[in-house]
Amino acid sequence: MPEFLADRLVQAAELRGYTTDELPAVGGFSPARLPAILNGDRSPTARQIRTLAEQLAVSPVFFFSKRMPPPEIDLVDFRSADPAPFRYRKNTKLIARQLKFARFIAGLRARVKENVASSPPQRDDGESAPELSERIRKLLSIDDISSISSDRRDYFRNLRSAIESQGVIVVIDHNIEENIDGFAYSSDHENLHFVYINTRSRSDGRKNFTLLHEYGHILNRKSGVSNDYQSDNRFEKFNNIFAAETLIPVGQLNRFIADQGFDFDKSKDNSYIVRRIADRFHTSYSAAYWKCAEEELISQEEARAFISNNRGRNSPDSEKNKQGGGPEDGPDQGVIARALIGNFASDIIARSIRSGVASPIEISEATGLSKVRINGIVKTFVEVDR
Repeated sequence: MPEFLADRLVQAAELRGYTTDELPAVGGFSPARLPAILNGDRSPTARQIRTLAEQLAVSPVFFFSKRMPPPEIDLVDFRSADPAPFRYRKNTKLIARQLKFARFIAGLRARVKENVASSPPQRDDGESAPELSERIRKLLSIDDISSISSDRRDYFRNLRSAIESQGVIVVIDHNIEENIDGFAYSSDHENLHFVYINTRSRSDGRKNFTLLHEYGHILNRKSGVSNDYQSDNRFEKFNNIFAAETLIPVGQLNRFIADQGFDFDKSKDNSYIVRRIADRFHTSYSAAYWKCAEEELISQEEARAFISNNRGRNSPDSEKNKQGGGPEDGPDQGVIARALIGNFASDIIARSIRSGVASPIEISEATGLSKVRINGIVKTFVEVDR
């Protein structure tokens, strides 16, 4: 067996944000064995090497080769005041799997010559967040989405579909850590634009805001992880303004307040007004508080107090996750898969199978989707296509 290079293990751990003392827990071996491994006196077992590679998102060959370059860090951590490369830590396996999925779909899209818009629009130099919002509201027909949506969940489906029509893969999932609302990856070179939305304990209104926030990163051609409202750096503030103005344009907000006869100066309970605003514009209560503070209708302190107390599982903007279900065959599994990976990615999968450029086995191995769900994706695509 080739020599296991301990310095490569340390390098991979540092890349992902782990200390050497944490490696036993990551690799599933005894802490007592760590000194011998680091000194080169002993190697991890084959199973432990596979576990380390999977948890650190590197090839097992990386630990034996001095020439293989370390993987690039694809995302920036926008949750801090000074954004820096994101050290994935316990999210490594999930994020690596999601980016692998997105890259596979991008490659599959090229193979089937999928011909929707090649890429989403890009923010113009010097374009402010409200100016960008006005342009995007027209492009996505936000007013139409609002008028045809019966509730926040319906709004999310329609908004997601509009964003996907611009060539953006939108995935929802609840297996990432709690303090990440979502992340975006944008690369014109790869013709890949991808948004991941964390649905863990998050209401549909909150998901609407996060989707537009992450879409804002795409429009700025930035790739990174976000936690809505929790950071005041210029990137997050821009996207918060963009998302809030897209959902709650100030002109419509002022008309709604006037039509309802609301008066913040005389109100004894601002929360009632803010919640009515959130209900009207299909968004979260936190987003409505943030927008009202931004327009100086309420104080920044009042908004921050609500938002900081509105992050738990029992808060107004939380929602218990419902487990997926349905029979193990038939279109129901396709519906579930489409809800998770979106219609854009699902239709590319269906087209690739129908045209013979990819097999269900290849897609299953590359994406982790079961054959039952892949078959369901194809069946639901056929029904829609008719």
